[in-house]
Amino acid sequence: MTETEILTALADDRLDIQCKEEEPLINNWIAKNPKNNERMMRLKSENLKRRGTDGRVAAVVRDRVPREVIVAIGGWSTGGPSDIVEVFNPRAQSWVTPDASVREIPRAYHGAVLCAENLTIFGGFNGREYFQHAKSFDLNKKIWEEITNMHDRRCYVAATPFVDPIGTYHVVAMGGLNGSSAMRSVRTGVSAVTYEANSAIVVGGFNGVRRLKSTEFYDQRVGLWYPLPDMEITRSNFGIEIMNGCIYVAGGFDGTRTTSTVERFDIRAYKWETLPAMSIPKSALRLVRIADHEIIRNLINFHPIQLDFT
Repeated sequence: MTETEILTALADDRLDIQCKEEEPLINNWIAKNPKNNERMMRLKSENLKRRGTDGRVAAVVRDRVPREVIVAIGGWSTGGPSDIVEVFNPRAQSWVTPDASVREIPRAYHGAVLCAENLTIFGGFNGREYFQHAKSFDLNKKIWEEITNMHDRRCYVAATPFVDPIGTYHVVAMGGLNGSSAMRSVRTGVSAVTYEANSAIVVGGFNGVRRLKSTEFYDQRVGLWYPLPDMEITRSNFGIEIMNGCIYVAGGFDGTRTTSTVERFDIRAYKWETLPAMSIPKSALRLVRIADHEIIRNLINFHPIQLDFT
């Protein structure tokens, strides 16, 4: 890349690059272009900052919009069900409460999935009533809309979406104890995500005696369960989502108290790691991944600053 091309890319807040990659990228370019690199040298000395406004610790040129985020919706907190929404920014490694009007009614033990550009919530419990209704948040219109009710009132529902070969969205609800198709470990208060086309990963839960931190992989092609590394702590009734090859879990009940802790399983590294906690402890919450959409700017309260290094 020419100096102008790389400077233009670095000035763009949409550049999909990790914080830790920015400084090495600049240093490598300067090392390979010892002549006519005045603007890059100036960028390194004047604009490469050690800490951005969003709390990063890596040296970065500017704040950027992540390509994808995780949204934590509802849940049971101190005093009852919550309508608080929090968003995890993977670039900043932090949780923020969005300015966008994405709050819905307080509920816990509900289902939440993203189908195309609509965030759908259904069922749940508010401490008095078991819900039958469903709502959809249009990411483009930024409004909630009523959709068709479920057939029955239902809570304690874990849900995950998948798309069939012709592009139609479906929702699979799983977890709990129904007396059939038993997993390797009987459990309730469980959370699960689909992984690739023919498999699912199930995490944590309660086996009737104690909370679990075990993780299992189900291969639909052969109908078998396989163990994976345990989480850092035991938990049930927590939120779970998959993003960029990692499984994120947040909140839940650890056997003693409701927790705000967060961790993720890096499938490639084959290990769990601890992440920053949410602002409040919550159980029975739901996590939803949103990617490649302009609403991410609103969700992370991003305030763009125009930069031109060219």
